[in-house]
Amino acid sequence: DLTIIDYGHCWIKVYGDPTISDTKTSFGNTNQKIVTISSTISNYIPWTRYYIRAYIITNEGMIYDQTYTSYK
Repeated sequence: DLTIIDYGHCWIKVYGDPTISDTKTSFGNTNQKIVTISSTISNYIPWTRYYIRAYIITNEGMIYDQTYTSYK
């Protein structure tokens, strides 16, 4: 039975896969087994490419979603 210790988004402005060591929005722990992750990038710079992905830290380790690109 997985326990969610922390979850959120992490992002970078250079090509690659962001990690929780980069800029992130953290929502902390939850007792829910299914979570919807939605957040806003703080200090968003228009016309800048961002690489973003969701993460979940469980009692069994780290889980990352695929990396998405945002450019507006």
